[in-house]
Amino acid sequence: MQCKYLLFVLLCLSPGFVKTMHGPNEDKKKLPELSEEGQKHLVIGASLVGACFSGDLDSVKDLEQELVKLKGKETIPEFLAVKEIVQEGLLAVIQGQRDFPEANEHRPSIIEHLVQYGADVNHVDGRGYVPLHHAQPIADTTGEMNVFQSLLYYGADPWNKGKVEFSPLECSAADALHQQDLKDAKKSS
Repeated sequence: MQCKYLLFVLLCLSPGFVKTMHGPNEDKKKLPELSEEGQKHLVIGASLVGACFSGDLDSVKDLEQELVKLKGKETIPEFLAVKEIVQEGLLAVIQGQRDFPEANEHRPSIIEHLVQYGADVNHVDGRGYVPLHHAQPIADTTGEMNVFQSLLYYGADPWNKGKVEFSPLECSAADALHQQDLKDAKKSS
């Protein structure tokens, strides 16, 4: 299989990504030795995250099938489990909206595929945020609502604070008030 997302593969092999995948309290762990199958799984997983980021629906579909073929062939580290990879893919779909706006029409379909493969739209990440926390500022600043609406459609709770002080809905309201204050200040000056 040709790797279209080599940059993501290299990123995934970096110590920073390994720290992110293991979690903030486990940064002393090293990437375990992987068999050839494990390495292939890592490349496919990293490519899937890259395809999610860029909004490449066809590649997402193909790479999901490749992950399913490899699933269960060997014992792999927990951070390479399909569920963990699709969860990272969900975050990449959200974050890719700004860099690849031309692919935003495909993002709801990609979210649908990731949810089918086990992505949790209410998952609390290592920093305490839920996916809507990541989608909310993009929706508020760009007006691009398809990812935000897709997350809601698949059961994301707008009141879920995760492990932070405010829910995505409260953040959105605060951002709207702040934007109004900025407009009012501009008018009065």
